[in-house]
Amino acid sequence: MPRPPDIYQLGSVIDRLVTLGGARVPEPWQPYLASVGVAASATNGEWMYPTQHFLQHALPARDGHDLIRRVAIRDPLYRLHVDLCLCSIVHSVAVSQRWRRLEELLFGPCRPVAPRLLQLLTWVSQTSSCAVRDLQTSAFRQIMDDEDQAFPAWDRQLWGDIRSPVDLFPLLLALYVPLASQPWHISSDAAVNHGLLASLIRAARDGEGLALPTTKSVALETMQQLGLPVRVIARSPEAILAFAVGVIEMVGADLGFVGEPVEIPFGISGNARQSRVVAQTKGEPQWSVYEASCEPFIVSPSVDQEVERWPTEADMDAPEWLQLPGSSVLSTAAKRRQDSQDADKALKTVSAHPLYGFLLQLLLLEALDRELGEETLALALPQNRKLETAEDWSETKVLYRPREESKSASETDVDGFLVIGSIDEIIPRIAHEVGILGVASPYEAEQKPWSRAIYLMSTAGIVDGRPHSWRLTITTFVLDRLHSGTLMKDVIRGGRDIRERIHQVLQTLWKEKTSGTDEEMSPA
Repeated sequence: MPRPPDIYQLGSVIDRLVTLGGARVPEPWQPYLASVGVAASATNGEWMYPTQHFLQHALPARDGHDLIRRVAIRDPLYRLHVDLCLCSIVHSVAVSQRWRRLEELLFGPCRPVAPRLLQLLTWVSQTSSCAVRDLQTSAFRQIMDDEDQAFPAWDRQLWGDIRSPVDLFPLLLALYVPLASQPWHISSDAAVNHGLLASLIRAARDGEGLALPTTKSVALETMQQLGLPVRVIARSPEAILAFAVGVIEMVGADLGFVGEPVEIPFGISGNARQSRVVAQTKGEPQWSVYEASCEPFIVSPSVDQEVERWPTEADMDAPEWLQLPGSSVLSTAAKRRQDSQDADKALKTVSAHPLYGFLLQLLLLEALDRELGEETLALALPQNRKLETAEDWSETKVLYRPREESKSASETDVDGFLVIGSIDEIIPRIAHEVGILGVASPYEAEQKPWSRAIYLMSTAGIVDGRPHSWRLTITTFVLDRLHSGTLMKDVIRGGRDIRERIHQVLQTLWKEKTSGTDEEMSPA
């Protein structure tokens, strides 16, 4: 499998994969992105989309450099290259008997990778037929010289312009070791014994290793040569003990159990316990809040992180499974239907988007209950100021009262309501219950994703948050549109089940809040 000589060429593609939920990827790069579990190929060969395990476990990154580092170290052979650099320096400190410095490293910055370094020392010693204390730097260098020719260039791009492992060492301590919880990824077509590896992963999750016959030594050696963090210890001439010392992420299926699970006398590292077998991804992504059978997922926002308004026009580079109409079309929903035929299609596209469609159903719940005289949900906007940024919208509060409470409230439109939290506290909990685990973001951001999404919807004219109104609602003309034509069937009737699930979550949160309030008010 060819690796890109310039790994930073992948940066813009990965950014689009995460943000837009899919991207056209040049054919030479597709096998690599698939092999490290970053993306999967859609039915249309030129398109790829981000894997859920990458979105859930690798993001957000600090910046563009950190994002590419998180991709590169998913490659087991490059991870081996980096770890050997670390290991050779730590070994040189030990053989020079600088015990205080060794202790500082192993119990300080190197602690997260100490089990891996010990595994590599043992493996290099066995490979070189040389005792650990007699190992020379050349033993590490010999293994590294047999690696991919792209790796020296990657080192310069990812960590800095360096000449040797000695120069690289402090940079790795600062930039690589904090990423120790990132996985070694093994694809379904990797040349390993997948049944044995799946058993090692299951054992690691239980804090155990595997007791195996020595006939499995060749398969385990293959894993180590591929760079996987698997340590092997001889128990007897006929038996060995094998266990993971890092996070292994394997694509495949649970293929039964090989070997006998046993406790490791010195325990399994916390990182290794996060190892996992993930399902093979095929075809277009199945991201929908309307289908209860969908696996929970991280949703892409379809709008770049630095963009402050809903796009005026649709992004022509967006994948067909995660389209977003432009605000120029959405704004025509205020016109007569005969003068705005594209508006219905645009609103249907918004309703089908996992993120904005979910928020649309949440706001429909508020609007439809209010129409029936059973006001249960209210999103209370910050008062006495203009809402100009996403940060302003983050102060919106979620108020709720059960249907029976709304029927008995008669004096004002806020009677019986209880503030259950801010939108960025409550909406993620509701979203989780309908299958959305979070909103994807390539980089860390000060803005909170849920209030930002609602703010973007306001800039598109979908929701109304004018200063003179105390509550956030769907724009009147959008609500009127949804009440007629095919939108009535597709969006309002089609979203009935999800709105009922939202009600159930809100009622649970309301009960949690009221029980906590009662406990606070009860006498000691």
